[in-house]
Amino acid sequence: MSGRYLVLAGLLVVAIAFPASAQVAPAPLPLAPPLPLAAPPAPYFSSAMDSLTVLVPYRERYEIEQEYTNAAAEQALSSQQEERGKQLAAMAETRIKLKEIEIDGLKAQTDLAKQEKNEFKKQELEARRKIAEMEKSLLERRRDLRRQEIDLSSKLKEFHEANGQAQRIELELASVRTQRAELAFQPLSDAARAEYARLESELRSLENKALKARVEVAGKRKDVAERETRVAKMRLQVFESQNKLAKGA
Repeated sequence: MSGRYLVLAGLLVVAIAFPASAQVAPAPLPLAPPLPLAAPPAPYFSSAMDSLTVLVPYRERYEIEQEYTNAAAEQALSSQQEERGKQLAAMAETRIKLKEIEIDGLKAQTDLAKQEKNEFKKQELEARRKIAEMEKSLLERRRDLRRQEIDLSSKLKEFHEANGQAQRIELELASVRTQRAELAFQPLSDAARAEYARLESELRSLENKALKARVEVAGKRKDVAERETRVAKMRLQVFESQNKLAKGA
């Protein structure tokens, strides 16, 4: 029993001498430094880089091709209208000359009626001559209208021709843009960089041509608008002259 008590007494002395709260905890192991985050891959030949400076809007190829086809058709139609206007103007000129001959004949007959002192016939001939002169004036207005319509058709033809040229340039631009976009999927190399530089140069040249073409198209459109206004006013004048002649007849 005495030995057992001695062991217990020794354990008690150790517990008192070194309490649990006073024991030094082992120092924590140093943490490994955090690994650097992987940088996001840089865009390679991304066309989005110049999205804020694109002055020739991106359009679908089929849309450009459709407008190009329409411009060619409208140009051909304007040429036909121009030729038809020339024919109508020539016809109006011929009718004016015939009407002048008719008026001269009525004048001669009126003078003869005066000499014969035939007042009834003289008044009848003067009335006929007055109507003939109104018809001549109407024919001259129609001739002038035809000339303005010819000018309008000519300006329309020039407008559609310029618009077709602008669409052709845009088709070339769209093709080069597609080539540049496809280059983004090719492995990075000196050859790829050189091709990208070449395409960029070609793009700038085509964009310059496209913008200049659009300026020309806008100018042609303005010319057309001025002629359309002029023709519309002249048609109204012809309409009023025809009504006046109808009432006078």
